[in-house]
Amino acid sequence: MEKYTVYATLEIKAEGKGTSPQEVLDKAVSSKKYEVINATMNSQPVDNYIVLSEYARRHHIADGGIYLRKQCREGKIPTAKKVGRDWCIPADTPHVDRRLTAGGKYAGLHEKNTQRRKEKLLAATEAEKGV
Repeated sequence: MEKYTVYATLEIKAEGKGTSPQEVLDKAVSSKKYEVINATMNSQPVDNYIVLSEYARRHHIADGGIYLRKQCREGKIPTAKKVGRDWCIPADTPHVDRRLTAGGKYAGLHEKNTQRRKEKLLAATEAEKGV
């Protein structure tokens, strides 16, 4: 059996006497004398999912998930699901750093370019030695 977290929004009609609308609503709910007019529900299995703040902690992301929330909203983390007001990600999703550096390049690009420059320099020096 799967475990679910269910968020539901109910629009109900309740009638009764009281000093405020909240009191009428409380009495109607406690006595189960109300009519459901509209209901929407969002349910997702939550077995393997963790919230963004936990994901950020596990992957040593300093901002506590703010950057990740933006990535989820933009659809850049396709496995992310919105459960109520929170974003959840499967626990085994790998982290890809997509932030830009000060020079406007992606964070992981500097290491790749440095390696390419080293390879080109090595090839050039080997070519000079061979000539």
